[in-house]
Amino acid sequence: SADVKSNAKKITSLQNDVGALAGRMYSVEKKATQLEKEISSMEENIANKPWMDDVNSVSAGLSKKISELQTMSIAGIALGAIALVLGVISMF
Repeated sequence: SADVKSNAKKITSLQNDVGALAGRMYSVEKKATQLEKEISSMEENIANKPWMDDVNSVSAGLSKKISELQTMSIAGIALGAIALVLGVISMF
């Protein structure tokens, strides 16, 4: 009789532990699911990345402008040199 009561207490205690463990597992699972949703959402934003297109487009535009400016500068220097040579030649 005492053994039966002792075993019943152990079983109840074990059931409580299993219940608590199940509760913790459910909580962890909920957090994991939430985290997966957040990661998925971030991945979607990165995949869509309209802001990257803007950055790329601005960068490309800027690179083009810088390239044009460099070309114009080089052309300007070349024209200046030609004008200088022509100026010197016309002096003679």
